[in-house]
Amino acid sequence: MNRDSSKTILTGHWLYDGSVKLKVQITETNFKPDSGDFLDPEDIRNDQFGTYYNILQYCHEGKLVSQVQGIASLEEAQELAKRNCQSLTWSI
Repeated sequence: MNRDSSKTILTGHWLYDGSVKLKVQITETNFKPDSGDFLDPEDIRNDQFGTYYNILQYCHEGKLVSQVQGIASLEEAQELAKRNCQSLTWSI
């Protein structure tokens, strides 16, 4: 199976230090990358295919600075993003 390009599901913003507006996105993909460690269990060591979600965080210059990959559900991705970016609001 090939890795598909991810598609953006949600885009939001949060305020760093109460004043700097930063962008956060949740994307959906069909791929969860492997750990690269041969000592890990097979389900972590090998690439996984299915529906997964990624959280992307950008700096004030619009450059990607943080990425969490392979989250199992959209709800879990939203909760994790909100925990890390407490003032996060999603755009409609």
